[in-house]
Amino acid sequence: MDVLQETVAVYERLRKKRYRIIIDTGEEITFSFQPANYHHLAGFQHLTDFQSISSPQSKDLFYRLVKRQQVQTEYIRKSSCFHEIAERLNTFNCLEDILAEGDEKIIVEYDRSKLSSEIEAKYYLYKRVGSVMSGDVTYHILFIGSTNERCFPATYIVEHSNIYIRNQELHDCRIVHEDK
Repeated sequence: MDVLQETVAVYERLRKKRYRIIIDTGEEITFSFQPANYHHLAGFQHLTDFQSISSPQSKDLFYRLVKRQQVQTEYIRKSSCFHEIAERLNTFNCLEDILAEGDEKIIVEYDRSKLSSEIEAKYYLYKRVGSVMSGDVTYHILFIGSTNERCFPATYIVEHSNIYIRNQELHDCRIVHEDK
């Protein structure tokens, strides 16, 4: 299976559930994955030399086109910006690990003023892969945005430094999967 179809398979599994996160502060947030969220989570906005892909008229329609294999991996690999999203696409399945059900997960109360980031989000969950001691560490981060007190999966990034972890407020949380 090619990388785009693998991301769609992961995304379809994510879409089957609603995610409830109970934070140690007493706050609870709930969200689910919608077709329109896929575009930004996969990073297609970075393929700026392919205008119809980076800024589609409808993100819902874009997802359906990828799902039906009408947007293909071999085509997007031709973008001069593909390197910016390749790792994100290749590790898209980490989203399932980040959102695995259970206690003692870490959620970060995101304060973007503590670094120069344009990402707008209220919280994020992350998974660290590798060893900090050996200097070979990767952070897979799912940012959770909110609009009018409604939460949504805002973006997914892969970062090779702890820039998004430093000076942020960490909280324990529990993740519960609910049927839609």
